[in-house]
Amino acid sequence: MDPPLRVRMALHTGEAGVRTGDYYGPAVNHRARLRAVAHGAQVLISSVTADLVREALGADLSLRDLGEHQLRDMQQPERVWQLVYPSSQIEFPPLGSLGVRHHNLPAQLSTFVGRERELDELRSLLPTVALVSMTEPGGVGKESPGTDSSGRGDRRI
Repeated sequence: MDPPLRVRMALHTGEAGVRTGDYYGPAVNHRARLRAVAHGAQVLISSVTADLVREALGADLSLRDLGEHQLRDMQQPERVWQLVYPSSQIEFPPLGSLGVRHHNLPAQLSTFVGRERELDELRSLLPTVALVSMTEPGGVGKESPGTDSSGRGDRRI
């Protein structure tokens, strides 16, 4: 007996154009990027579609929040949902996305060099205080220590 076919699916809502019998446009590309990060037998739903269908789901259907994920060629991370239905597998390995955001800091555009003393001081303060405010004249690099630390996986920043 052949093993079952484990199809990846994704749903996204948006306008699409038709050209020579094929659909095209940003919404189609968005859905393709979402499907690309799914696992076999997993149905993923974009935030747009989740917002539209959440209240209309039948009693045997639900949406599982998989968190924010950066999809290839998308400018902003997106909250991704998994459709759960009676015969569906619920647990899957992590999505194959470019990553999950744990903060709201801007992406680093270059490698951070220097300011190790400031970074060490910032890290030493974190266990003892709820808020650290860095005040210096504009353009001297207040944002860099925070974004560098967050990019290194320090979730406290």
